[in-house]
Amino acid sequence: MQSQEGDDAPANQFSCTQCRTRKLSCDYPQSRRANVGRRKRVHELEAKLEQLERQAKTGDNPSASENDESPPQQIAGESADCLTGGLPYATTSTSGTPDQIQPPLNDKTSFTDLLSLGLFEQPPSQDVIEFLTRTYFEKWQYAAPMLHPIRYTMSLYLPPHMQPPMCLQYIVMASGAEVAKTHRQLAMPFYHRAKAYVEADEMRGDGQFFATVAHAQCWTLIANFEAQQLYFAQASMSLCRAIRIGQMLGLHRVDGEGVDAMSLLSPPQDWSEAEERQRTWWVIYCSDRLVGGSTGWPVMINQQDHSTRTLPDDDLTDLRTSRNWKRHREIDNDLVGLLAALPDDLTLPQNIQSRNATFVNAIIQTSVILLHRAALARIGSSGLPEHMAKQSQARLICAAEEILNIIRMMPDITQTLKNPIMNFSIYTASLVFLENWDTSAQDYRRQDNLDFILRIIILAAKV
Repeated sequence: MQSQEGDDAPANQFSCTQCRTRKLSCDYPQSRRANVGRRKRVHELEAKLEQLERQAKTGDNPSASENDESPPQQIAGESADCLTGGLPYATTSTSGTPDQIQPPLNDKTSFTDLLSLGLFEQPPSQDVIEFLTRTYFEKWQYAAPMLHPIRYTMSLYLPPHMQPPMCLQYIVMASGAEVAKTHRQLAMPFYHRAKAYVEADEMRGDGQFFATVAHAQCWTLIANFEAQQLYFAQASMSLCRAIRIGQMLGLHRVDGEGVDAMSLLSPPQDWSEAEERQRTWWVIYCSDRLVGGSTGWPVMINQQDHSTRTLPDDDLTDLRTSRNWKRHREIDNDLVGLLAALPDDLTLPQNIQSRNATFVNAIIQTSVILLHRAALARIGSSGLPEHMAKQSQARLICAAEEILNIIRMMPDITQTLKNPIMNFSIYTASLVFLENWDTSAQDYRRQDNLDFILRIIILAAKV
């Protein structure tokens, strides 16, 4: 009886008034009880509901977004893998892929317009953009001095349609991240983004979106970045695109006159914009010569197809009246005068901490070596007097030793070796000491210099 009363106790709680007065057992109807599911089942239903909501927002088949291989999606995929953990900014799952933020089909904003505004990945924070841009202009601008630092930095705060193209912004940040120890992990992801954006711009319209000075600058910086990463084949192809865009815009004839010198660009607004166009072309020109000299491939730019003075004749008949040797003496005197007239902030060894000072002095000494090596070749092939060869040899040895002295005084050699032009200066200096000249009295010094160069080359291989 007690057990029966104990069993009826829960039921009595739900008995109605009528049954209670009649002292009858009245159970609460089963149909009115709350159907509480298990916790695991509830989580499964919530996950399924969230998946259905995402599919309803995108309006696309999930399998189609996974198999899409367009350039913007490659950006998002690589960014999601590379830009996780240790970043100064966070990425969200809602902006992981282009399909999740693709506008409806009836929207007036096209897919390519969103691409040009950089809406396919979580952009870096403003602090990261400012830091990497400032790092680029402080540590990498001297290698390709074509962007105006103040104009470019101020343009980043303009409305999106007035800012530089996203491809140029990302390659500038990638170059800055490469030389910044704290953000080096961002260099390759930003490089991939820059290349995907600039390639996507080529597919837009009839060419009006990529035939700009900014895109020529972007391809040049991409080529420099790829060469720094030892991607020489990709660097050559990227430089070819920069050359062709520059020629299409008429950058190689900005100072020319006549119908042939007509440019597709509108007149520059001020002198700084005009100088930026000139600098862009000469950076492209020098890059083409460096690629040709380093790889042995033919150069892409015709040396006579731009608005510059014609080359002097190679006439060696008379040493005093020859235009070739007259031009040789003029260049040699100009280099000596340039070295003596450097401003105080570019002189050595007082400004050995300045990268600009070491770069300028090394380039001047390298120019002296190249000038007199060419003179020695002409002297040997033409049977000219021996005293002329002695003079050039003395100039070569002094310039080569000066380059090594600059390298010895520099506090951070590893950063210097990342600059291909500085590596070229060391290479030209090594050629001087490898020559078999009659300098037996200085053999010990030449051997010490060669040993030092060998150690630098080993260090460069590790860098």
